[in-house]
Amino acid sequence: MELTFRKNGVVIIFNLKGNIIGPDGLKLREAFQKAIELGGDTVRILVNLEGTGMMDSSALGALVNAYTHIQQKKGRIGIMNASANIEKLLSLAKLAQLFEQFADEDSAVDSLSA
Repeated sequence: MELTFRKNGVVIIFNLKGNIIGPDGLKLREAFQKAIELGGDTVRILVNLEGTGMMDSSALGALVNAYTHIQQKKGRIGIMNASANIEKLLSLAKLAQLFEQFADEDSAVDSLSA
């Protein structure tokens, strides 16, 4: 897994590439925790999954953990560019409704910034 992040206004954007399996889930969780700590009182995170073909339960756990901590801070988390496989996985795990889903970065940043 390749993970980079940057800010666009108040939104922290995580760009993920490659499969997120095994120890990558822990790396992702740690990166989310750091961003949540630095994000202040109302953290906004957008996870760009373009180029991510698959993820396992550790990656799902990292997303759910981030969602929980962000909710506690009254923040928001969104996902964009999820592959059909990842959308299906989120749906089967009954997690799709937790994450706002976006088609492009501009609309995601506009929505999450509001």
